[in-house]
Amino acid sequence: RRHTRCLSDWSSDVCSSDLVGVGQSYTAYTSPTRVAGTTYTNSTNKPIFVIVSFGMNFAGTPTCTITVGGVVIHNGTMGSSTTGGINIPYSVSFIVPVGVSYLVTVGGVTTVKSWAELS
Repeated sequence: RRHTRCLSDWSSDVCSSDLVGVGQSYTAYTSPTRVAGTTYTNSTNKPIFVIVSFGMNFAGTPTCTITVGGVVIHNGTMGSSTTGGINIPYSVSFIVPVGVSYLVTVGGVTTVKSWAELS
């Protein structure tokens, strides 16, 4: 039997069943299920936690931008290399609210190594 605990104050009620991680599990995605440059929407009834790992396989300066609900929450470079064949790991993680869309874009010589969601 599942138990739900709720906290209440003057502004809102928060139940444990509404929290990230409660009643959720990780799903590992592979291409073409999840692809950088494609907009996805959290259609679950809870916020989700997304983790995306990247690699740089050639010389250059790879970039990554994360947009959630139209707001850029991460815009960075993943290091740079002047030597080909380098594989610099880089990961980002973020929470996506219910009903909100998110977009992961990469530039330069970047590849998505793994993509997982707690949903």
